[in-house]
Amino acid sequence: MHRATRELKCDGDCGFYIQPNGYYVEVNTPIETKLGITYITKRYCLECWKVYKHEYLRE
Repeated sequence: MHRATRELKCDGDCGFYIQPNGYYVEVNTPIETKLGITYITKRYCLECWKVYKHEYLRE
């Protein structure tokens, strides 16, 4: 869990911004491309993280 130093857009379904000093979760998501696997960083507010964490915590 990270604390925002500036306003950040949440990558979840809420479409809101994470406010400065607000907490968020940052995860690296693997994306398959022609050149191999690339990782992109996604940020979720804590409410969206409750919805998405099951996708990342399968192992």
